Amino acid sequence: MAVVQAAAGGARRYLARPGIVHLHGVTGAMAVEILAAHIPAADGVSALAQVRAEYAALYAATEPVNQPHPVGPPGRDLTGAAVRSLDPHHVKLVEACRRGHAATGDPAFAAAAETVTGLDA
Repeated sequence: MAVVQAAAGGARRYLARPGIVHLHGVTGAMAVEILAAHIPAADGVSALAQVRAEYAALYAATEPVNQPHPVGPPGRDLTGAAVRSLDPHHVKLVEACRRGHAATGDPAFAAAAETVTGLDA
């Protein structure tokens, strides 16, 4: 769950500065979350430490959005919009945000998915 919480922090920073670099802060952490179930616990701890170290460098100059206000949970409309964009990064971010939101209910995930698809208005 600590990796998913790190991804939520990444989503908050993506909201502050939407772009490909900050997008990877969410998708990268959520990829680690998938792998964590398939590696020894000690390796999972190391992976989390690496995520946190990368975040320290990546987000040094970016303050997170503390109170994101999504229109709704990341769902079918966002998934369809991501697919229609023909951008695999949009698809990966929406998928990661759907899993993160399902695990935590953190609105940052929904808001990030809306932002990447342009459905945040």
